[in-house]
Amino acid sequence: MEKKIRAVVFDMDGVLFDTENLCINSWRVIAKRHGLEGIDEVNYRCIGRTVEDTRRILYEAYPDKDMAAIHDERRAYERRIIAEKGVPLKPFAGDILKALKKPGVLIGLASSTRQATVEPELRSVGFYDYFDTIVCGDMIERSKPHPDIYIAACERLGVSPADAAAVEDSFNGIRSAKAAGMMTVMVPDIIQPDDDILKSVDFLCSDLSEAGKQLLGLIDMEG
Repeated sequence: MEKKIRAVVFDMDGVLFDTENLCINSWRVIAKRHGLEGIDEVNYRCIGRTVEDTRRILYEAYPDKDMAAIHDERRAYERRIIAEKGVPLKPFAGDILKALKKPGVLIGLASSTRQATVEPELRSVGFYDYFDTIVCGDMIERSKPHPDIYIAACERLGVSPADAAAVEDSFNGIRSAKAAGMMTVMVPDIIQPDDDILKSVDFLCSDLSEAGKQLLGLIDMEG
């Protein structure tokens, strides 16, 4: 008998929101201004990390630059784009949330982004009320790839991690969810999975439409 689940916990950036690409493109603009070489490779190491971890990685990569000020400049640039154009969504982001809400499955969010950013952005696109719980990067001590954020999300939902699935795009996110003991659904965004990370992926999907169909077939309606 195929294993059933009672809850689904989503990452946000790169899964529901097309903000990873926005972030990288913003960094390219700011990096050009300040002469930062190799910014794409540095950014790939930051995917799925908290602001604090991201800043640490940036400081280590560019020790001779005022990366605190440059990072703030990059974030301000990105906020201006979002203010002008709105939060960019991944294809089928709204569809998968609606589909999962219909059978009454518990839905959580586990985002490394700060709460002050996560909640307003979810509200701005009408996603906030889909979630039964939201755990953000500044609400835990250790960020992904540690399992803390997913364990916290499952605790708040009142389910065992073994009875929940995580939907992730990043290597760090998959490692976090797998370490928590969850089923893992990967929808790659910027970086495609390698053989090593695929060992921790239960279902590899091309987009959220495919992920939604897979998850709906795994929901335990009697649990």
